[in-house]
Amino acid sequence: MEKTFEKEVSYISWGLNDEGTDTVENVVTKVATFKELSRTDKLQHKLHFKLISLFEGLEKEKGESDSVGISSDGLYDITVKAINILLIPTPSFTENDKKEFLSDSIALLEFGMWLFKEQFSPFFSKFKLS
Repeated sequence: MEKTFEKEVSYISWGLNDEGTDTVENVVTKVATFKELSRTDKLQHKLHFKLISLFEGLEKEKGESDSVGISSDGLYDITVKAINILLIPTPSFTENDKKEFLSDSIALLEFGMWLFKEQFSPFFSKFKLS
């Protein structure tokens, strides 16, 4: 059986104002359901490998601290890929919600940072990768 997790996300949705005369930006907050990361879900394999791209080209220069940076382009790519692979459309979070979520850069940034910290890091910390 497939394991899932839920995450509340907020994104911009365009709609009509109260008078129905102009389009306005509305912030929508909904709970989305995602598949958990799985070593055996073949649809996720490229997603797992793509995580490596987050760290490409980030070699430390002399005098820099031991902190690791993350490629913003890589974080964007992996976030969009994760949403496309892991999101499970439901009656309360439809394909149209997914489309609007994917159109909001700030929603993607917030979700991507959360996803990296709360889902990807714990998943990969269980394995010794050399």
